[in-house]
Amino acid sequence: VTRPGLAPIAASMAVELMVSLLHHPLKQHAPSPSPQSRATGNYNPTISDHSDAAAAGALGVMPHQIRGSLVSYQMMTPSVPAFGCCTGCSPKLIQAYLENKFDLVHQVCLSTDGSFLEDLTGLTAFRAEAAEKLAQMEDDNVWDDDDEED
Repeated sequence: VTRPGLAPIAASMAVELMVSLLHHPLKQHAPSPSPQSRATGNYNPTISDHSDAAAAGALGVMPHQIRGSLVSYQMMTPSVPAFGCCTGCSPKLIQAYLENKFDLVHQVCLSTDGSFLEDLTGLTAFRAEAAEKLAQMEDDNVWDDDDEED
């Protein structure tokens, strides 16, 4: 939330999403709505076709994220694949949690700069690789439009 007046709206939406999640038959495993049910890009809590019935709960569909725009006064519900290095849901993090819950949480709490989670999930290596590729592109003058090839 980047605008102070929107904090109460975001908080109330978070509560509504939590209630929908708790009432969904699949709980935290509820699938996101399919792109066909979100063709307009606007959040609609009803499902007009039955092709997305698995995503629907008693209170409608369960978007995995909601993005709002003050410019257009719209809410969008993008559905994208999970990032493999996510510090909240990556397979490496989930596996580490399942193996030793307390120690993982303890190590995360001891890591005040967040580096433990970033190292565990591979985010540190991902960033290093991205920086290396960016440096290589700069060395190869990829960004220079004024160069002409001979």
